Amino acid sequence: MSDTKTGSSTADTDVMRSFNLFVYGYFALLIISLYALAQPIGLFLAGAVVLGGHLLLHAPLFVLRGELKARCNKPAEAVREELSSVRNPLTSMWLANADVESGPQSGTVHFTRTGPLGLFSKRYQLSVTTLPDETIEQTIQRDGRSIVTARSSIESTEAETAIEMSFERNAIHAFSLLLMTVLESRLNRSLAAHGYDFVQESYSIGLRFR
Repeated sequence: MSDTKTGSSTADTDVMRSFNLFVYGYFALLIISLYALAQPIGLFLAGAVVLGGHLLLHAPLFVLRGELKARCNKPAEAVREELSSVRNPLTSMWLANADVESGPQSGTVHFTRTGPLGLFSKRYQLSVTTLPDETIEQTIQRDGRSIVTARSSIESTEAETAIEMSFERNAIHAFSLLLMTVLESRLNRSLAAHGYDFVQESYSIGLRFR
């Protein structure tokens, strides 16, 4: 058990390290672009172009939806108990390297993430509830608005435990979509370190109209 926890913690840390390196590279690219454009078009116009591109990449224009199927060798009740906890394989990457505080109600925590170089920090609320049909619902809110909703149903078979998940992430920007694509293999390794093997994944991206 301790080896599993150590492996999953290491995998989560690896994801966050890769995230920070990606952001550092992005900042470096902005500086290089500013310098390169300043030569032919001038510093002021170059700054406007770089800033405009940055704002466009971070505009919350999209909604990401997905359905995932996973399997594991753990008993169904153990999986249900694990996913019903606020700290679980699906939330561990959000909570890695974050300042976490218990919320006023059961199954809720508040956590603050500080960006690379300490340039920004964001505060979130994470809640996990079990619905009447035994579906486990996880929500992440920021500024009172839900930005991620995920629902998991668990079914036990003779050979393994199957988990079906659906999720929706609101107000996502192009930079986050790019980041998720680049880090996909590390994200999957992190979940595998927790004992979950994803066998099917499907995603759809739509425009956000509200």
